[in-house]
Amino acid sequence: MKGFVYLIEVAIAGLLTVLALAALISTTTLRAGWERPDLIALGDSVMWSLEASNQMINVLNGNASNITRMLPFNIRWALHVSGTPKSEIRVGCVCDFKNYTLVKDMLELTYINGRPINFTVDQLSWPTMNANDYDVIIFTTPVAFDTDNDVKNYLSLGRGIIALFNMDASALSNMTNTFGLRAQTRPIPPSGYINFTEYNPTVNRIPKYFFGFGMPVTTTYAIGDGKVSGTWKLWGVDRQVNVTPSMRVEIEGAVPSSVVEGGGFVMTGPSGNVNFKIKKIWPDSSGVIFQPLVPDFDFLNFANDDTTVTGNINIVSDGVISAVTANGTAVWISDWPVLSSEYGLLLRAAVASLATDWWVVEAVNPREPVTTTAFASLSGDTPETVKLVLWLWYVF
Repeated sequence: MKGFVYLIEVAIAGLLTVLALAALISTTTLRAGWERPDLIALGDSVMWSLEASNQMINVLNGNASNITRMLPFNIRWALHVSGTPKSEIRVGCVCDFKNYTLVKDMLELTYINGRPINFTVDQLSWPTMNANDYDVIIFTTPVAFDTDNDVKNYLSLGRGIIALFNMDASALSNMTNTFGLRAQTRPIPPSGYINFTEYNPTVNRIPKYFFGFGMPVTTTYAIGDGKVSGTWKLWGVDRQVNVTPSMRVEIEGAVPSSVVEGGGFVMTGPSGNVNFKIKKIWPDSSGVIFQPLVPDFDFLNFANDDTTVTGNINIVSDGVISAVTANGTAVWISDWPVLSSEYGLLLRAAVASLATDWWVVEAVNPREPVTTTAFASLSGDTPETVKLVLWLWYVF
């Protein structure tokens, strides 16, 4: 009798196990049917909420805590951005201490469409074990770029490199494939100035960010009458800049010589008049940002005289010989003769142009994620169309 009861208990336990498995399979199948549309709808809602509450700028500046607060605890997220520079750009400099200091000074805090763009610079040796920690790496001396596997691996991740040095035949022999450079004979004597070859952000964004960022000048030296003063080095010439108590800016050599925020003025450049505007006067009068306005901004000619080159995309040139070129995410800049505001701005623009595809929060081991895409239009300094892709997935 006891054995019979035992058999009945075993049978009942087996039946319950089968029923439990069937329920689990049914629930899993049901969830697989609705979870993806549910996540997509949730992603759309999050994106709409960010836009409606004017939180997109905060997200682009790295403050995405609102996204976490809008999601259930069993959902994880990631966010990818393209079309605007990363808010914190990590730069490695393969250089000696002198050039490291120079690069660090030129990569100062800048602003685009109301967003701060900050550069952090570390001095590196090459090869380095932590290259992947950097968005852009600057080389101030040549390496064997075309055959260096560490360079190739770094570029394969979508990262950017900048070669910042005068060209010679030895360096050129190792830069044909990576930088798209080739020797170019100069048909006529060089002029005293060079320009951007063209302004076409769909081809390259360096000119776009050059004109969008502007040139900052610190004005903290008190000179009397409530004025504070600073120095703007432009085309190799020091020019005094004063901010008055009435928040006007007095600019040595400018026409007119006194301008308010948003106002325009003209400076005499290497080939003629160049138009600027005052992009910003800091409320405490501690600084000013000058924004060049014309696409054919003049540079003093810093193209090579010995080994002259051209590239796949010529950014700055005299029409034949290049001083700045781009090939994918590899940029070459010929070394400049003097430290001046326009060259620092050019380097910041080049670095930023290589850091426009980035993660606010990176997707780490996502499980069957869905994605929701949104676009944001930014303006003020220069038009930007920013693409944001939100990833969502269940963790349980």
